[in-house]
Amino acid sequence: MGRCKARTKDGTQCRNPVSGEASYCHIHKNQDNSAVPALAIGGAILGNIIAPGIGGAIVGGIIGGLLGAKSRKDSDNE
Repeated sequence: MGRCKARTKDGTQCRNPVSGEASYCHIHKNQDNSAVPALAIGGAILGNIIAPGIGGAIVGGIIGGLLGAKSRKDSDNE
């Protein structure tokens, strides 16, 4: 059983154990937000392909960010 990858306010590693293949303990399980920026960037690229120009990229990025936030919220409820 490993330790949580989160950092405390003083910069030390969290001492809580993780369960299974998780990277974070039950307190810090929502700290992994890596999917949100990836979805926002992917949405911006796709939006720019569908509607070329800065407007398409902005709209796509917003939609991707919203989808990332929703997927994170849905995983919190599991």
